[in-house]
Amino acid sequence: MLTNELNTPESRRLLKVVDEMREILHCEKISLPHIVVVGDQSVGKSSVLEALSGVQLPRAQNICTRCPLELRLKNIPSNETEYATIRCEGISEIR
Repeated sequence: MLTNELNTPESRRLLKVVDEMREILHCEKISLPHIVVVGDQSVGKSSVLEALSGVQLPRAQNICTRCPLELRLKNIPSNETEYATIRCEGISEIR
């Protein structure tokens, strides 16, 4: 579930603008900025992504998120339920 800061009318408006920019710039072959998080095991990479996005990532005692991860926030109408779509190469889509 998104944090309150991301689920405000202003945040939803800004996410909609980002989605629109992504669509327009994709046609022009221009990418929006990306954030890359790299580091040793158990130093807080997932925590950084959680803090930025408000989305909880899997937790475990040992290595857990040992894979490339693309997290893309999208605006949805306020009457819809928040959800995440997870795609893994070679595995059916999970929602």
